[in-house]
Amino acid sequence: MLGAKAIQTYKENNTKTSSFTWQVPNETSTWDIVVECFKKEREIGTNPAVYLSWTITTSQIIEVPEEGDIQSAIDSLPDEGGVVELSAGTYNPTYTINIINRANITLRGAGTTTWNTELHYPDTSITSINIDNSENIRVEYLYINMTWKGYSSDTGKRGILIGGSSQSISVFKVRVEDTPWGFFTESNSHEYCIQILDCVFYHNKRAIFPMEDEYITIKSTKVYHSFGWSGIDFNSGNVHAVVENCYFYECDVGSVKIYSGSGDVTVKNCVIERSQRFGGVYLFGSQNTGPSKVLNCIIKNGYDGSNGILINGICRNNRIIIKNNIIYNNEGCGIKTEDERYSYPETWYIESNVIYG
Repeated sequence: MLGAKAIQTYKENNTKTSSFTWQVPNETSTWDIVVECFKKEREIGTNPAVYLSWTITTSQIIEVPEEGDIQSAIDSLPDEGGVVELSAGTYNPTYTINIINRANITLRGAGTTTWNTELHYPDTSITSINIDNSENIRVEYLYINMTWKGYSSDTGKRGILIGGSSQSISVFKVRVEDTPWGFFTESNSHEYCIQILDCVFYHNKRAIFPMEDEYITIKSTKVYHSFGWSGIDFNSGNVHAVVENCYFYECDVGSVKIYSGSGDVTVKNCVIERSQRFGGVYLFGSQNTGPSKVLNCIIKNGYDGSNGILINGICRNNRIIIKNNIIYNNEGCGIKTEDERYSYPETWYIESNVIYG
């Protein structure tokens, strides 16, 4: 579990129901306790039949009332980490929430099916959440509203900023709205194991912008109206990424852009609608870390010259796989290559796609 620390495990080989007890370290604090049970089937010819594995994950909880000081709560967590839990309501921080040089921290809003906790920023010159040089951090159940509509000057501030070689960062059920940059990772340091799960990015100039990261997972996430740049821009050498079961609507410069040395990026089971310019998927990447793939996607209704999939020749795209996609009613081509930029041979695997309209 990201954002917490497993402090006790128990294993036994058995075929019957098992249980064990554990006592909290003290009774003066509030604790977040998660118990996970794993079953591993036996290998053929071995006994006993089943391995049971238990893990108890505990975290101290600090609750912050509406308009309370979120930063002070984070800073007061012990070195081993914990949970900062916000109440339902609207918070109006006048500062960036910093998680720097920390580990095993969860920042949690109220509710699990709706966003009941809003971080509201009338001052758009402030980055909302900054995670720097930290490990095993989780942000969940928050609505980040930076109120920047794009009419005033671009402040360059971020909804969520990740930097300083951070790793194992998870953003879960978070809505990010009206920012110059929704989610951004720094280019002067490598970040590892980034997850964006079941989130919504609405009306951001640039929605998701990872740079120089390894092992990125973006699943079950919706991106609407990325009005000045791509919905996702894998920029500056990201490798080993998966975009799965996501929905994109009205994103500019390619809804998903694999760019500038990024490679081994898989886009699968996504719906991409009304992309503006270039393509629903814009392959502009690299072959050095493995081929990128576009699989089982629906790409439709692109406008302003947008193609279903556009392959650019500045960076090599050898061995890319485009398979089992439905591509239709785009103003440009179904699949297009910018041939004038190629001065070297490549092999692409384009198979079993349906293209019409």
